[in-house]
Amino acid sequence: MFSLSGRPLPGAYARASSRCVFNDPLCGGFSIIEMLIVMGVISILAAIAVPVWSGSKLHGKQACRELIRAELQQARAHAIASRNPTALVIPMRDRQRGSLRNAMSSVEVRLEGGTYVAAEPAALLKSWTLLPEPYQIGTSPSSDSSHPTVTELEHTLRIRWRQQDIECHFIVFSPNGQIVYPPGGVPILMTVGRNGSHLEDDRLIINRFSAKARGMRP
Repeated sequence: MFSLSGRPLPGAYARASSRCVFNDPLCGGFSIIEMLIVMGVISILAAIAVPVWSGSKLHGKQACRELIRAELQQARAHAIASRNPTALVIPMRDRQRGSLRNAMSSVEVRLEGGTYVAAEPAALLKSWTLLPEPYQIGTSPSSDSSHPTVTELEHTLRIRWRQQDIECHFIVFSPNGQIVYPPGGVPILMTVGRNGSHLEDDRLIINRFSAKARGMRP
């Protein structure tokens, strides 16, 4: 409605604005029903995403366990078949960059002056096996345990790979298949965790005679 001067009356302007907001699709507003539908869809997606995310972390830990178990058994089998001491090697995490920060392989070793050294430093028995990202071996300290993990032991093994020396943590199998390093009387522990998250670490204890690994609470 307009006044005699041609200007819209205040009441009519308010009513027209209300009709624009709630009825005219060109005004860009949302109805209550539309907002309820969007909120319902978001709730459904959130309910689906949370268990999937939790399940992916669980599957990641399980995959790491199975890879470690397989590497242990391969190193043990080679020691028995070749009649040569064989070491599972894990590059030192604080001295490596890139993929070798979460890698494992095997190499034949020998005792030299009471210390294990690589029989042929440049002769890996197999290509590196990588844990799925972002998992790494030995990501947490053992301050909550009276025994160190494999990656916290003092001795390391030097190997040669792609023209560079790599210092590695290691586990040695004798020709009869038993673990001889770490030495007897020391529990053989390995810790696997997500990079930067000690709260999600998974600790494994390895049987000295069978090399079977089982999970334990840190």
